[in-house]
Amino acid sequence: MGRRSPRAPRAPSLVLPISAWPLGDQQLWAIGTKWDEEDLVRPYAASRRPMTLRNAMRGHGRLLAVLSAAGQLDPAAMPAARLTPEAAALFVRAMRAEGNANSTIKVRLFDLHAAMKIMQPEVDMGWLIRPSAHSLHVLLPIPHRRVELIGADVLYRWAIRLAGEALAMPPGPRCWVALRNAVILGLFASRAPRLASMAAMRLGYNLERIGEGFGLTFGGGTLKTGATGRRLRYGVPPELEPYMKEYLANARPALLNGGNSDHVWINELGRPLDACGIEVMVWRASGEEYDPARAFRPHHFRHELASSLAEKDPDNPGLAAAILGVSLAVAKRYYNHARQVDAARRVVDHLEAEMERTKAFAQRLFEERPRILVGR
Repeated sequence: MGRRSPRAPRAPSLVLPISAWPLGDQQLWAIGTKWDEEDLVRPYAASRRPMTLRNAMRGHGRLLAVLSAAGQLDPAAMPAARLTPEAAALFVRAMRAEGNANSTIKVRLFDLHAAMKIMQPEVDMGWLIRPSAHSLHVLLPIPHRRVELIGADVLYRWAIRLAGEALAMPPGPRCWVALRNAVILGLFASRAPRLASMAAMRLGYNLERIGEGFGLTFGGGTLKTGATGRRLRYGVPPELEPYMKEYLANARPALLNGGNSDHVWINELGRPLDACGIEVMVWRASGEEYDPARAFRPHHFRHELASSLAEKDPDNPGLAAAILGVSLAVAKRYYNHARQVDAARRVVDHLEAEMERTKAFAQRLFEERPRILVGR
């Protein structure tokens, strides 16, 4: 816990609920979060996820609590006029006094910015996330944290377990999202694509049906290989295939809810799941599984896979380059396309060596439960 600042007294309630907000704030929030599907000009909130709106509400409630505790809350003021640079500084000091780290403070400031865009979209509050034209990432740096390696095979088994647990849930949004997340984690653990490549996946281009399995293609502008037209092609690991089939056949259409998109990953609002959403999902899931102090982001899977390959196949230095696509020069030196496919198969062999005992169970699960998610 950090030492409390006398200039930023602790609020009796850390977050004021919306029912305790000034009446004007409540009305502006109601207007900003209500719209008709036929509206030609939709408000900012219409394109935000429910979690984003909830965090924005909590961010504004936290600011009101801090101002109230400091005796500086003017209920008659407009929200944007109330949020001055001095009020923002008081907000930051109050969060520090509560022991919050820079990473949390940055998130809360972005939450506040979102709240202002919801309630008063006509007011430019960009200074809040770029004070004096400086990025918050520069002003509130996050110390480098060495993340302990877990093992690509361990992460892969974790993803498969989560997929099985998802299918055991009652049909509904929670089940569909859990299955989607597990499949994404399984691809990260076994293939470790870049975050941008994962978020950009499209049906028929990046993900294709090949016989009884699936083919993956990563390439274009999402690869940092230094060459136009570079492509990485693999197959979906066999152990992950049944879960991918269930996601595509049932969970994805349910999430689309009548909508239309060729993006592979769909969020709870029926829209493409973007890179930010995937990154947040990985961070939260890893924190829940391995402890918040060990939470990691998608790029960590690349370190895990490279480390595992180096340990399991030390005589093959080009294996990681071929799988990860980290260097065109290295990949060309050690592998042609045929060897890249072989390398992908060898990764599967490494990751699935300890999972043979689960295959019979997985096959029985899908034979006995043909309508696992939603009725066809």
